[in-house]
Amino acid sequence: MKVWRQFYINLYTNDNRSFYLSVLRVGISLWLIKEMLINWPYLGMIYGSDSFVEVSNNKLFSLARLDVQVLREHYQWLIGMYAILLFFNLLGIGRQFTAILIFLFAEMFFRMNIYTGHGGMYMCRFILLYLSIGNSYRYFILFKRKQPRSPGREQLSVFFTNISAGCIMLHVCIAYFSGAIVKMQSPAWQQGIAVYNIFAGDRFNGTGYNNQLAHYGWLMKGIAWYTIVYEFAFPLFVWVNKMRTIMIIMGILLHTGIYFMMMIYGFQEVFLLTFGLFFTNKEWCSLLRKFRINITPAAV
Repeated sequence: MKVWRQFYINLYTNDNRSFYLSVLRVGISLWLIKEMLINWPYLGMIYGSDSFVEVSNNKLFSLARLDVQVLREHYQWLIGMYAILLFFNLLGIGRQFTAILIFLFAEMFFRMNIYTGHGGMYMCRFILLYLSIGNSYRYFILFKRKQPRSPGREQLSVFFTNISAGCIMLHVCIAYFSGAIVKMQSPAWQQGIAVYNIFAGDRFNGTGYNNQLAHYGWLMKGIAWYTIVYEFAFPLFVWVNKMRTIMIIMGILLHTGIYFMMMIYGFQEVFLLTFGLFFTNKEWCSLLRKFRINITPAAV
């Protein structure tokens, strides 16, 4: 009982994740801007009136009294506002209000054309939701408050910041664990056939060596089981201090390997961005001091 009580008190008093939560806010904003620029020539085809997808008004649009057809007719204005909001969020302008609007815009665009979404965008939507409830504006902002919050408001801010970071970390763990469960139920993954099909196919041929590597059955099976074991192990051992760095390094190897070998980009980029959240402010400060980099939070 005392452990849970102390845990509850720490949620209000210990600001443990605000530094990397700020890094994540900047990283996700840049990632969304990058995604927008990549799709820029095709935005009309994806979201405009001439979109190749017919979407009826779903529950979210009906609840907000929005008509998909009207949104598509004015998609250029919506894209423009979205780009401005991302730029504001990058600089910390508008803070929570901007974060909430970005989440709503991202959700709206996703529902306007769900077929162009990928694993990275699915994960990013949840991250945007979690960022909107936490304070990711203690670092890397353009304008700082001249006076700090009152003690009561500061405690509330710390509480929601810890909840926000905790939700993101738990979501990453759930994503890995559920992925491992699905793979364990698939004979294709257990035998390495799923990895072989990826390496042997043209769609995911990231390097000129993929087809040659596909001929080594032991390698395909090894990669498959490395993925399964890692996805099972991550949710269990990433919380153990002595194992955390090992799990993060293994995850970086997994996702960078998929990035370069299989050309699956967005999903890997978003997951790699979340890894830093598993280290506390103290750990980040200690690491940065080795490079003579001092970080100070803003009075927000």
